[in-house]
Amino acid sequence: MLKNPSKETPKQYIEVALNCPLRQVFDYTLPAAPCAIKPGTRVSVPFGKRTKVIGIVLNTKNSTTLDPQKVKPVEEILDQKPIIYGDIFALCTWASQYYQHPIGEVLATALPKLLRAGHSLEITGKNYYQLTKEAKQLNLHLLSRKPAQAKAIELLLSQENSLFSKPELKAFNITSSTLNNLVNAGYIRFNKKLDLPSIDSSSTAQKKLSLNSEQQLAANTVALNFFQSYLLDGITGSGKTEVYFQIIDRVIENNRQCLVLIPEISLTPQTISRFQKRFHVPIAALHSGLSDKERLNAWLFAKNNYAKIIIGTRSAIFTPFENLGLIIVDEEHDSSFKQQEGFRYHARDLAILRAKNNNIPVVLGSATVSIESYHNSQNSNKYKLIHLTQRAGNAKPPTFKLIDLNEHRTENCLSQIAIKQIEKHLTKQEQVLIFINRRGYSPILFCQSCRWQARCPRCDCNLVWHKQRNQLACHHCGKQISTPPHCPECSSTSLAPLGQGTQRLAEYLETLFPLYPLIRIDRDSVKNKNQLEQQLAIIHQNKPCLLIGTQMLAKGHHFPNVTLVVILDIDQGLIHPDFRALEKTAQLIMQVAGRAGRAEKAGTVLLQTLQPQHYLFKTLITQHYQSFLALLSSERETCLLPPFGYLALFRAEAKNPSDAFNAIKQIKDILEQQANQYTTVYDAIPASMQRKAGFFRVQLLTQSPARLALQKLLADCLPLLGKLPALKNIRWSVDVDPVDVG
Repeated sequence: MLKNPSKETPKQYIEVALNCPLRQVFDYTLPAAPCAIKPGTRVSVPFGKRTKVIGIVLNTKNSTTLDPQKVKPVEEILDQKPIIYGDIFALCTWASQYYQHPIGEVLATALPKLLRAGHSLEITGKNYYQLTKEAKQLNLHLLSRKPAQAKAIELLLSQENSLFSKPELKAFNITSSTLNNLVNAGYIRFNKKLDLPSIDSSSTAQKKLSLNSEQQLAANTVALNFFQSYLLDGITGSGKTEVYFQIIDRVIENNRQCLVLIPEISLTPQTISRFQKRFHVPIAALHSGLSDKERLNAWLFAKNNYAKIIIGTRSAIFTPFENLGLIIVDEEHDSSFKQQEGFRYHARDLAILRAKNNNIPVVLGSATVSIESYHNSQNSNKYKLIHLTQRAGNAKPPTFKLIDLNEHRTENCLSQIAIKQIEKHLTKQEQVLIFINRRGYSPILFCQSCRWQARCPRCDCNLVWHKQRNQLACHHCGKQISTPPHCPECSSTSLAPLGQGTQRLAEYLETLFPLYPLIRIDRDSVKNKNQLEQQLAIIHQNKPCLLIGTQMLAKGHHFPNVTLVVILDIDQGLIHPDFRALEKTAQLIMQVAGRAGRAEKAGTVLLQTLQPQHYLFKTLITQHYQSFLALLSSERETCLLPPFGYLALFRAEAKNPSDAFNAIKQIKDILEQQANQYTTVYDAIPASMQRKAGFFRVQLLTQSPARLALQKLLADCLPLLGKLPALKNIRWSVDVDPVDVG
């Protein structure tokens, strides 16, 4: 590290981006002695009353517009070379401008936490001890007066491995004093073993599967030597993963690296396992479930070309690569790719930009493509469309059946038709998946005497009753309280659950089908990857059982013996205020339905609904998903909604509702003053959940048929908004291309 050696008057200035919400950069001085520093380098600087704040250099210059006497000097230059450079620096700069977010927070997003804190660019490792050559050749009788040392050397010589951690030595009853004496005598030396990505040596790489004609055409269509966006539109079970694999094979053969983005951390373990079984190359993962050291290591594996394949969630799009050759975005439609807090970027869209900047292909894959991607492949020719219309092997798409709940009463959320079908498939030694997108025991706990309901004190929602732990929990802010023994309003003990969650449904099904195992998969029953893997291992034994789950079961899983899928409580997606609700509901239905009939046995999907005449169900069942997208596109085009128009959503949150409304009103005034004929500013409205985590939330939508017109409006207004006193003490944000406007 280079430290400031001089207190002479500096002659060089740098612009530094700091990890803070201020929409500006800050000038600092460099040492007077010549000091070459490039954009993307980390520096430690004073900021306000704080010292050693880590920032990123954006630019060097010979003058400043500030009073030179007030410009503070850099405390320390942390890197010999830029840490953010090339395509990542360009990606962050573009993203900061497009998503209208402070450049300092954007650059911080591109770095692992340890690097943001000033950690060195070193791959971490574990400390190990190893017998020296002298110890291996030593006559142990020479240590007759040192029996502890002799016994320790004799024991370590008998072990197959040559490296020992301190806990392992302790397990061998080798004390710290004996270990220190052996080190001082030169019989054991200290080593540091880097945690480099390893190849799974327990098995040989699996062979390529034989592709059907559609898969082969898809794999051959992707060209590797130039930029092109490919939309791989393949029905569930059509073998998209094997198409990915065979494209990746070609990339690895060319000694280049691959980035694979997946939507959720819950999919990471099984995805990594499939890749490790298929490829004998180092593979690393990047997601929020890693420790800080593990995340830094994976970042460095990619940067230094140790890992050939990186699999990660949305933030992995900012990972540096030495020789990136391909980006794959699996389940490209998934809203998890859009960051909903802070820096609100969309990883899928940044993946396309990054591929373009690197002149490499990007493959977007899904069984339920987003309407934006569908539009780009149909009308603007931005994406090259690849269809997979057949399930791999001999599998056939499932058969849909609607159950009209207006005619068929339910018991504990299940109709008699569904119960009989479940029994039929279990009797045939098959597996049944029941989907209900609500965890907990019951969404409402109410008093039968006075009709009181347990409400969250911080949010406009009911508390969900979790019977097993006897708690009421808010699934929005995380608030948890013990279940009251009696009604807080009338003191009655007649408290009862209303509605179904996964726990209550599982309890009911256990009474109906006691002879069959029941496996529940949601965020309450599966808290880590080991628990998930254990549950999935039971399912993959293919013995008859009942699977109950939320969206954790909806995608990415291959269950060959699941022949019946029952979808419950799907109607809520038909009445949600968000204009994307119907699209998300259709995607969820098709993804869940895709778990049925993925092997030789035929699959059936039962859809319970109170609105059987709704065009969503009719189109999905009688035609196909693309027909539904065509209908939805027509509606969106009429209203100039994405992808035919562009949106930005302003949000204001405050403890006092009047402060939030006042702030959003002032934002609206500024927007209307700067608006042009191509932009529309709508009235402020409360969010669909007005109060969340103790904050009252108000929002304001702006719309334009032209992306550039909306961007100009935002660029003109945001500097003015930053000066409004009403926004100083509240939380406010702008979300460009929002995926949730409810």
